[in-house]
Amino acid sequence: MQQENKILRENAENNDKVVDKVNWENMLLKKENEQLNEIESKNETINKESNIKQKKKENKLGLIILCLSILICIVSVSYAIWTQFIQGKNINKITTAKLDIV
Repeated sequence: MQQENKILRENAENNDKVVDKVNWENMLLKKENEQLNEIESKNETINKESNIKQKKKENKLGLIILCLSILICIVSVSYAIWTQFIQGKNINKITTAKLDIV
């Protein structure tokens, strides 16, 4: 009977050790999971901020291209008007010269 009690006590102690070890490993895994979740959350935040910065850069580039396009249009129209004005004066000079000669 004593031998049996001794074996049961040893088994109970071994079981307690195993349970303690499993609980300890579970605690470590939970802690590691929490750390990984924090890292993942930080990465998501960084990715969102990076996407926002990229979109701002794209918007700035689009705005620059739009401004340059408008500037080119203004220069083209101004040149066309200026050219017509100068050619108009030359035509008037030629016409006037012909009228003076005739």
